[in-house]
Amino acid sequence: MALIVEATVWLFAFGLILFEILVLTAKPQAISFLNAFVKTPWHHFLEQTLRLIVGPQS
Repeated sequence: MALIVEATVWLFAFGLILFEILVLTAKPQAISFLNAFVKTPWHHFLEQTLRLIVGPQS
């Protein structure tokens, strides 16, 4: 179980690093991606679900 938790946290951290690279290299696309969370309920609930999955373990 600890391995699954650790892998989840590492994958989420890797995703944040990739997003930071996106922000530095393609700022308009990153802004568009973030604005999507405000515009559609699906994106909003996806974000909340990811926060619930990763948040309690860290």
